Amino acid sequence: MAGLLVAMSAAGCALAGEPEGPFADLRGTWTFAGSQSAPVLQLSGTLVFSGQDAEQVVGSLSWQETDRLGIVVTRGGPTTGTVVGLTDVDFAVTLPDGERRFVAEVRADTLVGVWAGAPASASGEFRAERVR
Repeated sequence: MAGLLVAMSAAGCALAGEPEGPFADLRGTWTFAGSQSAPVLQLSGTLVFSGQDAEQVVGSLSWQETDRLGIVVTRGGPTTGTVVGLTDVDFAVTLPDGERRFVAEVRADTLVGVWAGAPASASGEFRAERVR
């Protein structure tokens, strides 16, 4: 999973010069579902990309984490990120205890990817589907 974050980050770094389009239009509301590997948690919530200027996106992500005992914790914060062409997105959500980074493949109205951070040992997978 960490390898995917590194590989996709390297792809984004290759675009460090002037932005070249087209870029996937991610503006809108997305249902968000995912998991955390350790401790095991299920995640569900809402991702909103409220603004996009070429490759730059901003918005918010709010979700609930449910553990195996059914205990629910609500989390969320603002997001900023970069769309890489028509195929990938790399964004981070700012939380009180740090930042979580999300890297995903754009598949039409679906994002499929991985996340890591906050706390530093946390990581998992996620999927988001655009609400029409």
